Amino acid sequence: MPPSSRRAAPPTETGGPRPGETAGPLPARTGRTGARAEWDPLEEVLIHQPGIEMFFGLMEPYSFLYERAFRVDEATYEHAALEHALTEAGVTVRHLIHLAIEIGARRPALVEEVRRHALDLVRYSGPKEMVARARSAFRQNLDRFDGPTLFNILLLRPSVRLERHPGERVILPKVVLDTPLANLYFMRDQQALTPNGFVLGRMAKPQRRNEPILTGALLRAWGAAMVTEIRSPGTFEGGDLIPLGDAALLGTGDRTNASAVRQILAAP
Repeated sequence: MPPSSRRAAPPTETGGPRPGETAGPLPARTGRTGARAEWDPLEEVLIHQPGIEMFFGLMEPYSFLYERAFRVDEATYEHAALEHALTEAGVTVRHLIHLAIEIGARRPALVEEVRRHALDLVRYSGPKEMVARARSAFRQNLDRFDGPTLFNILLLRPSVRLERHPGERVILPKVVLDTPLANLYFMRDQQALTPNGFVLGRMAKPQRRNEPILTGALLRAWGAAMVTEIRSPGTFEGGDLIPLGDAALLGTGDRTNASAVRQILAAP
């Protein structure tokens, strides 16, 4: 969960709406996006409440990087209890999906970007004429989809196979999900905070490679300062960086490699 510390350096602001955007304030941060030290007072966190994507992860826990199967009700209760404890301690807690919807309401151009991405993401297969019809309908329906629906497209990455048995008029849709983001709620991992802003990671595990694309886009749209973005062949997870004030601990292993360390050390 990326924290915000009052001692951190200020982010670079966007300076106003771009073409196609609606003027108006974005959801205000309580402080500056960054962290000077792990033990500094926590002011604000961004979380993702686990949802249906976690269910799909439980269908094959090992492949989705879960240590074992677990009870969804207990896991969601623990997550809600953590959120409650943070709120009771005076921390401002924001939800990733709510932030996405609020930003989208102020910046329609970003919503259009998501719609274009959804056109590439959602694929149809089956008889040619049925695919053409379904694809055309999906393109038209995109304008009617609300924020949560678009968010779930990014989260679940669905595709549809259409089938029709000989002699029948009924079209059978079979939905396949292309590696749902079942680990998105581990919000410490996609990025890490420094006194100057956030470092956007590049996940070593292919199951998680798309998570920083989502979180990074929202953080940048929110006006958070990005120190650097890890590029290939670098891999980096935020949990491997611990800020210590004037120093930091940065670990390497199967999730963070030497290339990422060099990129972080070369950043401002």
